[in-house]
Amino acid sequence: MKKVVLFTLSIFLFGTITAQTEIEKSITEAQGYLKTKNYKDAQIALQQAISQIYEMLGKDLLTSLPVDLNDMKAKVEEDVNNTAGMGMMGGGFTISRNYYQTTNSETELRVNIVANSPMISSISMMINNPMLLGSNPDAGKSIKIGTRRSLFKPNAKEKSYELTVPLINSLVTFNGSNIKDEATFLALVNKLDVEKIAKVLSE
Repeated sequence: MKKVVLFTLSIFLFGTITAQTEIEKSITEAQGYLKTKNYKDAQIALQQAISQIYEMLGKDLLTSLPVDLNDMKAKVEEDVNNTAGMGMMGGGFTISRNYYQTTNSETELRVNIVANSPMISSISMMINNPMLLGSNPDAGKSIKIGTRRSLFKPNAKEKSYELTVPLINSLVTFNGSNIKDEATFLALVNKLDVEKIAKVLSE
């Protein structure tokens, strides 16, 4: 057992060191291009470094999410870690994980995290302005998850729920389908722990 643990740890450390080496290599390349005033290639090299950092962060985020969630289980083969493409464009990244009830595959909870989301300002403005929400009954309602003001869109009739929690630069969205009721949905959200996600993102 000890040998298995040590082997697994060595693989993890090798992967982390390799990723760090690739990031350092890209940054060194960018510095070299800057010295020769080759700004285009310097920009590409820096974008590669950013993409690699996002990939590491995306993996950390998925690792921080539990596999088992009450009577639900994550389908890890459906995990999304879309970091490379968006990083190359100088943007953020998206990761997601789906949970299904072990006795009913139609009961689903999806967690979606978008870093550097352009929607942060509009969501934050909406949840902090009761008049704005009141003028649009379909917009949802403002509630608190821990200390964070969030946008909640319940549909008890359809047993579907959506909760969007804005962090500093990122949006965390929870979507529930065929969930028993609002209390059950919010209990699952609280167990996933937004603050833990925020900590990984340094937000």
